[in-house]
This record gives sequence, structure tokens and C-alpha cells, in this order.
Amino acid sequence: MKLRYIYKFVIAAVFALSCSPQANAGASAADVMTKAANQIKSAKGILCKFTLAADGSKVSGTLKSTGTKFALLTNAYSTWYNGKDMWTYNASSKETTLVKPTIAELREVNPLEYIKGYSTDYTPSFSKKKLNGKYVINLTPKKKSNEVKSMELILNAGSFKPEKLSLNLKSGVNTTVTINSINYNSPNKVSDFEYPKSQYPKVKVIDLR
Repeated sequence: MKLRYIYKFVIAAVFALSCSPQANAGASAADVMTKAANQIKSAKGILCKFTLAADGSKVSGTLKSTGTKFALLTNAYSTWYNGKDMWTYNASSKETTLVKPTIAELREVNPLEYIKGYSTDYTPSFSKKKLNGKYVINLTPKKKSNEVKSMELILNAGSFKPEKLSLNLKSGVNTTVTINSINYNSPNKVSDFEYPKSQYPKVKVIDLR
């Protein structure tokens, strides 16, 4: 009797695990993406610590965002977008470029934009890859003109927060953004999204607007 009881308990436990968030719990990929996107859109202020890997190189940085504005800071380059103009400082060339960015350009700099605006350009589907406690979603471009060939997004199944974004570009470049931490209630300041001229007094600003 005891062995029979233990056997039933094990079967029940296995069944419970198979019904965990990794099994999608009946939600569609679009439902999951919408929840993830809405959290980002409604966030009071975002503070994200990330690691970006591409072409064999790796860089760590910080992303701050409020509404459409954001600032992305790394040792190699930094970008500030105030909702209208975008400054990008290149530590190697010691130059800063100033542009009025397109939506595509904003996404290239701020990976969270891919999630926020996914429904316009991408069709989501669940990946065959299964990770316990995660949603693994493939984002397929709707238009052939899209520079992104394929994209994989890993979300925490409990919080719907992004954990990793992998992009395969038509150019052959593969980029992976690993999100080490993300806070949706960061008290960001308006000045965080303006180019800090005082920090770069001798840096030439190239206006391409």
C-alpha cells in the first residue's frame, strides 16, 4: 500500500511539472507577447542591466527608459534619446553623432523596442525548445524587407519579464542580449535622456539631422 501511494504521488508530481508555465498553460504566443509588451509600455521607469554579445565580442551596460525616451550606456558606446533626437557617443573615435532616428534605428539601439512593437512587424510562435519556468518565443518577420532574419525571445513565465533576446540578421551577424536584471519602477529623471555635454567637453558632435 505504501509503495502504491508513493507511486501515485510521483505520477502526480510529474503531471504537475508537465503543466508548469513552460508548457504554455493554454496561453497563445501572442497572449504572452502582449502581456510582456504591455508591462514595458506601462512601466513607471525601466532600469535594465544587460550583456550584449556579437561577432565574438561582448559588452555589458545599463539601459534606462521612460515612455519612448531611453539612455543606453556601455564602455564602448553610449546613446541618449529624448523622444526626438538621438545622440550616440563612440568611445573609440571620440565622436558623437546626432540624428533624428527611424523606428528601425531605435530598435537597433534599444532591444526592448522589439518587444513593445512586436505586433506590427513580427508573428510570434512558441519554440520547440522547452525551458522550465520560461516562455521561449520565435518572432518571425512579416515583411521580407526586414533586416532581421529570425529572433528568439526568452521570457520569465511568472513575471513575463524578458531574460534573453537572440537576433539573427540577414547580414550574417548574430546578436544576443542577456538581461541580467530589470526593474519596472525605476525613478528615472528627464535629464537621464539628454546628451551630457559637460561630460564630453572636447568631443565633436556631428549633426546628421
